[in-house]
Amino acid sequence: MDRVYNIIMDRMNGSESIVAYTAVSAGVLSCYVGLKVYRRQQVKKKALKKREESRKAMQDLQRSVLAVDNGPTAARRKEILSLTLTQLTQQLRDGQLSAVQVLQAFQEKATAVNEELNCLTEPIPDALV
Repeated sequence: MDRVYNIIMDRMNGSESIVAYTAVSAGVLSCYVGLKVYRRQQVKKKALKKREESRKAMQDLQRSVLAVDNGPTAARRKEILSLTLTQLTQQLRDGQLSAVQVLQAFQEKATAVNEELNCLTEPIPDALV
């Protein structure tokens, strides 16, 4: 900025240099403000896109959980959710339960309480079975 000021001062007399310096300063300031506004718009667009992706992922999760909601499976999921940690671990080790069954049971429970608690932020698509 000093360099620009010195160039202007060398070429113009007193009143002209003040006008020129003011014009240059106003131009620089308007560029700075314009850049700030542009960046803010970009951040808002990015946040909106991310929110939309998250909403779509939540819908996919709910569809995935509801797709396997038949009688025996629903009863089995309730049984899994009622197990203590020790019982759950033991049944997984013994092969009575699969990791997929446990995952689906807890996914269903998480989606059920999400409306009240807003506990899910973004599901992992690879975890949908």
